Amino acid sequence: MATNIAIADPAREEILPWQQLFLRDDVKKVFSIQLPEKYILKLKYISNKTNISQQKLARDILCKEIDNLLEELDVRS
Repeated sequence: MATNIAIADPAREEILPWQQLFLRDDVKKVFSIQLPEKYILKLKYISNKTNISQQKLARDILCKEIDNLLEELDVRS
């Protein structure tokens, strides 16, 4: 039985949603996003040149930027 126990951020009392113990890094969720057509074409071009899937490219870039934004907000990710 999964519980909602979380790892607390020592600098805060707040328990952050992504710190739940039952979350797994290998579980991927679908998230739809609308991009301007030129960025879809850029992503496809990079994918063809690097042999890295468009999904992986977008996922890696988005995850890194989310962590950067959290860092700017002084939130531990």
